[in-house]
Amino acid sequence: MSTNSTLAVTAVYSASSTTPTSHRSHPRLSEFSDSPSRIGSAFVNMPSPPPSSGGELFFSSPPRRTESSPADEVPLLLVKAQMVTSLNPTLATFLAEHKTLFQEILARQIHLIKSRSQAFEDCHITVYDKVLLALTKNGNDLETPAAIEYFCEEYLAINPNGVPAQNQKILQRSVALPLLLSQGKKTFPSTSTDRSN
Repeated sequence: MSTNSTLAVTAVYSASSTTPTSHRSHPRLSEFSDSPSRIGSAFVNMPSPPPSSGGELFFSSPPRRTESSPADEVPLLLVKAQMVTSLNPTLATFLAEHKTLFQEILARQIHLIKSRSQAFEDCHITVYDKVLLALTKNGNDLETPAAIEYFCEEYLAINPNGVPAQNQKILQRSVALPLLLSQGKKTFPSTSTDRSN
């Protein structure tokens, strides 16, 4: 073998020897070309990636959720929601001033839910909608603390144990539009106009 050929072989061997250990540790598919079952077992036995420590591009998948049917989840969520028997201070203070407006947006939400198909298989409502209907007695009781707290938590994304000032801002935004509409009705009362000539 010539000197140049020897140097080329040596260079190739040196480059392959610098491959990271993590790459060399995986079996080469060529070693299992005659045995598909060995290929499958090799991939099954490959180590799992370490758990995410934050800041990475990819994250571990969340735990698999229960496979129970939606109809089975409703009573469980309902029992949990009914444990609330009184309003937290932030909600109580807010409702003391804006009860009518708040009940308006709650009633509107319930009306929207009732206008849709109630069958889960149609995918028009969720288990949370069903629970809200049950808590409000199908929209006939809008003052139950459990229903109010549930609506705020699930629909307005209010954390009952969160910062009161932040929750107050969310509540104020939730009634901002109904408030403007009600003020507009007072400023510009509805009148019938005769447009005939």
